[in-house]
Amino acid sequence: MPNEQYKKKQKRQKITLFFSYALMTATVALISIVCVFLLLGYRLDLGLKKVEQGALVQFRSQPGGAQIILDGKNLSLKTPNKQDVRAGNHTVTLKLDGYREWTKTFTVGPGELHWLSEARLTPVTIKTIKAYDFTSLSSVSVSRDRKWLMSVQDATKPSLTLLDISDEKNLKVSTLTIPVTAYSTQEGAAHQFSIAGWDASSNYVLIKHIYADKTEFLRISRSDTANMQNISVKLGVSLTDVQFSSSNDTVLYGIENGNLRRLDVANSQLSEPLARGVQSVTIEENGIMSIVQKTDVATTVAQMNPGGTLVQIAAYDNSLPVYVRGTKYYGEEYLVIARGKIIDILKNPQAEKKTDVIKFASQALEFEAAWLDSSSEGRIIIVGNNTQYLSYDLELKLAHAVTLSTAARPTWLDNYTLARYDQTGVGTMDFDGDNQQPLTAADGVFRAILSDDEKYLYSFLRDTASGHVYLQASQIVL
Repeated sequence: MPNEQYKKKQKRQKITLFFSYALMTATVALISIVCVFLLLGYRLDLGLKKVEQGALVQFRSQPGGAQIILDGKNLSLKTPNKQDVRAGNHTVTLKLDGYREWTKTFTVGPGELHWLSEARLTPVTIKTIKAYDFTSLSSVSVSRDRKWLMSVQDATKPSLTLLDISDEKNLKVSTLTIPVTAYSTQEGAAHQFSIAGWDASSNYVLIKHIYADKTEFLRISRSDTANMQNISVKLGVSLTDVQFSSSNDTVLYGIENGNLRRLDVANSQLSEPLARGVQSVTIEENGIMSIVQKTDVATTVAQMNPGGTLVQIAAYDNSLPVYVRGTKYYGEEYLVIARGKIIDILKNPQAEKKTDVIKFASQALEFEAAWLDSSSEGRIIIVGNNTQYLSYDLELKLAHAVTLSTAARPTWLDNYTLARYDQTGVGTMDFDGDNQQPLTAADGVFRAILSDDEKYLYSFLRDTASGHVYLQASQIVL
């Protein structure tokens, strides 16, 4: 009898243990499932009495520390920060003492991670100082690192003014004179000098020199003024356009009678034509060249990789101009083609198999394209004509149509903010046209420049009475 009782007790213990472990396993499984659903953004909405998948929004502003107000509710959070939200439409307002409010309406889908990174806050009061006085100004260009400004004050004179703009309150100025031995002359011919661009290291600058009906290009070092080279004379070639390569300051690419050639000034080498019938070429930061070629019967879009392989991508008739821009975003290559009232965006444009080239997007325009550009990060595309432009966000696959008050073309300040120009001067706006903010009176002929520390905006103001042009610095971060 005691033996039977013991056996029954053991059996009960085993049953109890079995159900305990089963319950524990089920509980762990349930908790794991709940955690997975929480990670996927699912939440119990007590008001609607149902489970919904939400989204996650990341907020960031320049400067940081802005109060986040979402759909009218103060979140007691400051940028940079994040917040779970319901799928659907939302409105966020960012507030920071001393700055104007920044507002954006956006839409998120279930399970989406949405970055609001474009908030550049503008001070309530803009303080602007005159940093430098040009007696006149014909051409100006900022270096890639935004620390140097090269200018030509009088286009007829071989003289350059170099400004170190890394300290807006203490600009360092030097004059570079191009010796007469460095450029070609012709009796009785007028001369015209302009700046054609900077190299990637921000040390060398290209000067375009026109005299009579001829054009030549000079390569000048800002740090070694004696190191001047007349590329056209050195290589014995007549060029209509020259650009630095993306990574080597001694290698350039130029167009000669429609032929694209590689110019190696260090070794005095001129390549055979890399492409013929070239109308325009854009060299991207990754070394890929986007090319428009034109013959009597067709306009062709092509790309050339750093290895020199030319890939034909698209062909059109000659009835409309074609604009192209290559861009790279999160490791993926894209090619944007604007023609007439259509922009096409291709993904993997240089894929070996044509079937691997993806038509990422095709967007109708309300105007005929006259220019095309992209942010340096590669995410945002803008295309425009006159007072209209359209922005396209590669990440969100969203297009925004914008109408401006003047035909002045907006220019990039950072990856999400544009400088805009109107009758009152220069201002800023988001790439989609939101948050348009006036800054200061300025001349829209010369584009505005964001300082390397992003605390000042440089712009130019012309004195119509004297003809002087002032470089001015507006404080945009307090």
